[in-house]
Amino acid sequence: MTMKSNALHLRQAILCFVFLFGMIGGDWGQTTVTYVMQDANFPTQFNSGGDFFNEGTTELGMWANNGAKQTVAWRNFQTTGDNNGSSRSLQVGDIFIITVSASRALVKLDSH
Repeated sequence: MTMKSNALHLRQAILCFVFLFGMIGGDWGQTTVTYVMQDANFPTQFNSGGDFFNEGTTELGMWANNGAKQTVAWRNFQTTGDNNGSSRSLQVGDIFIITVSASRALVKLDSH
């Protein structure tokens, strides 16, 4: 009788474990947030000799070829990629990937 009872308790414990962690674990899945890189999504910008422009529908272009030649923009991480979500800091396990490229470089040649 004891062996049957222990086996039954073990099965009940396993079922409870699977059910409990199956329900809780539903929120533990991976989520990908894609940030659209457009001028309007960067509320904080500093320009000293340059500016920003939308390059296509998902890229932000920058230029700085006058004066101090400085241009920078930043935004907060959020739960959505369109500046409508809640602010969120990067956490352990998060992966942040950014690709930076230069498609044109203007060179000023001094004439001597």
